[in-house]
Amino acid sequence: MSPRAEHTNSELAALFQALPDLVLTVEPDGTIVDIKPGLEEIPYMEAADLLGRRLQDIPIDSDEGDTEAVKVSQ
Repeated sequence: MSPRAEHTNSELAALFQALPDLVLTVEPDGTIVDIKPGLEEIPYMEAADLLGRRLQDIPIDSDEGDTEAVKVSQ
């Protein structure tokens, strides 16, 4: 890798790590392949438990307390 590419890569990695939000990398079918936990905890599960699962198969709690699946558009 060229020095310029390495520098850009380092800058992007630092920026990514500084983000306070949860960031997921997903495949087109919704499968989570990488996760960067945010500063706040996920209230009802461990971040590592999300790896390998599909977004649409993960229940979420809505404001009303109902549980529903995440909807993924392709």
